[in-house]
Amino acid sequence: MESENEESWRYFFAHLIITIPELVDEPTVFISDRDKGLRAADDELGGNILRAVCAQHLKDNFTTRFSRTLKPLFWKIVRANSVARFDGLIQQLREVNPLAAQYLLDAQPELWAKAHFNGTRFGHDTSNVVESVNKTLRLDRESPIVILLNTI
Repeated sequence: MESENEESWRYFFAHLIITIPELVDEPTVFISDRDKGLRAADDELGGNILRAVCAQHLKDNFTTRFSRTLKPLFWKIVRANSVARFDGLIQQLREVNPLAAQYLLDAQPELWAKAHFNGTRFGHDTSNVVESVNKTLRLDRESPIVILLNTI
């Protein structure tokens, strides 16, 4: 795609569902960054495909904006197993930095927090696996599709 925008995401999802029709039959989770174009294309996903936000991307923005010292608490909040635990950890953060707590609450916890997510992420709260593949294929990704597939 020429860029990550709503039109290119709509195109990608429409063709992904045609290519892998099973995606609409079984619950599937799509983990990505918080791209605005991606959010706008949510309706292309259908009801069985849930979008999740990569907690690593969120953490990077969070610690840059607030403090790296909040990183351990951030990961506890992300991985909290219950809403009660999540709320308690958010309260801890609120006591340290109220703006940081509000930032996370405004970032749609239902997309990144285990306690609020409506699907199963099977232990994955980041898109690190894909980032590793992208790094490995960094140069090959610019190749025509047939050459790229042969490389893979």
